[in-house]
Amino acid sequence: MPTVIEQQNICAVRIFERDWLINLILFGNYHRLGNSVLAELGAPLRHRTLQIACVYGDLTLRLRAALAPDARLEVVDILPIQLQNLRSKLPADERVTLVRDDAASLAATTDFLSLDLITGKGEITQLTA
Repeated sequence: MPTVIEQQNICAVRIFERDWLINLILFGNYHRLGNSVLAELGAPLRHRTLQIACVYGDLTLRLRAALAPDARLEVVDILPIQLQNLRSKLPADERVTLVRDDAASLAATTDFLSLDLITGKGEITQLTA
């Protein structure tokens, strides 16, 4: 039996996984913001990219489509329901890894030499070890 918090997260996925609603929340800027992220990263993505938090909509699908054959995309989220939702949208692809982890600890990134960090606000920071 899911806890109350788990039930709320399940409801949130059902409610917010709609492009029109995401666009409304972002004041009509959903596609512009996604395009900005992709333009900033450049295509094809030639290295490992870390996306912190699953996001509603198609951004992760678009990032996956921009991956070079030897590039990687890792998506970190603390909520299993968000990872399940994203997994249901993504085709099987060995270049994409979904990781359940707390973004505050970022244990998933310890073996990165260089990565692009994408936050939930669409900010991009290039990190180099």
